[in-house]
Amino acid sequence: ELPVVRLLVEAGLDVPYASTSIAPTHLGEEDRQVLSMLGTEIRYRKYLEDDMDAVMRYHPDLVIGTTSLDSFAKEQGIPAIYYTNNISSRPLFFAAGASTVLAMIAGLLQKKDAFRNMKEYFST
Repeated sequence: ELPVVRLLVEAGLDVPYASTSIAPTHLGEEDRQVLSMLGTEIRYRKYLEDDMDAVMRYHPDLVIGTTSLDSFAKEQGIPAIYYTNNISSRPLFFAAGASTVLAMIAGLLQKKDAFRNMKEYFST
């Protein structure tokens, strides 16, 4: 997950929170250092409740996560995408890989008003 977050940050997005189910390892240490230095809170061995709390604290424009987290975000009127099938299965490196992922993220960010409108519609 951290390489995806690093790609997003290096592309200019503000990513205040990132989580992973795994424990910290030496292979991810450089990503952790860079992201922490740039202000991203990183949570290892996280629980769904940690991620839900982060959504409520940070009010992001987009959530990338598990199916349960995606559902929670969409209930809040926030665009969301399932990480495992939609992000982790795509190449990240080199121009073609990065541009594919970033184009998908840009498309989702453009739909944030539609998600807010759906929330308002179903809330009334």
